[in-house]
Amino acid sequence: FWNRPDAKIYLGDAGSHVIGFLLAVTALAAPRGGLDFWQQAVLVILWCAVLLFETVFITTARIAKGLPWWQGSPDHLAMRLKTHGWSASSVNLLVWVCAAGSAGAAARFGQFTPAMQWTAALAALSAALAGGALLWRLGR
Repeated sequence: FWNRPDAKIYLGDAGSHVIGFLLAVTALAAPRGGLDFWQQAVLVILWCAVLLFETVFITTARIAKGLPWWQGSPDHLAMRLKTHGWSASSVNLLVWVCAAGSAGAAARFGQFTPAMQWTAALAALSAALAGGALLWRLGR
């Protein structure tokens, strides 16, 4: 409620780390009846896809710039898009659609056939690579 546009309260590291930890624990603790190790790994990655994408992307960008990966920089997904004319609402919508799509796939993952599971995994990987490449070009 308090973080709706124009946000007055921000999570900061402490709040975002707690939420990230709880999401990861929830994904790891979710029942995965009958799935093998790789299927379970893909399932957890789908649950946390947007968070993992942002973490991998920003860490890679910082290292490529010769910055320590743990220091702040303006390389976040939202900052890059806003620098190129995206509104805060558009960035939020994009992130929410991506999160809903990956979480929706994760929620149904156990009901997919193995071929559909591989398709979902490859589609998520392809979207992440394409999005990362586009964001990389925007940062130059």
